[in-house]
Amino acid sequence: MVLKLKGTHTDGEYSAKVYKDTDWDEHRVKFYKNGKHMGEARDYHTDDAQDAHSTAQVVLNRYTSR
Repeated sequence: MVLKLKGTHTDGEYSAKVYKDTDWDEHRVKFYKNGKHMGEARDYHTDDAQDAHSTAQVVLNRYTSR
């Protein structure tokens, strides 16, 4: 699996990293709390780069508004 980092979004203790998975030709968003990956079950997969970045921002807003 080859993941290329395409962007990082942060909001307080939470962050989301958007990767391009060249093996599957998809974008993957991985979510982190205090630098620790929150688990593959929370990862988001999509074919659309803009969708990946938008989802990263929306989910981070949801985490920080708790």
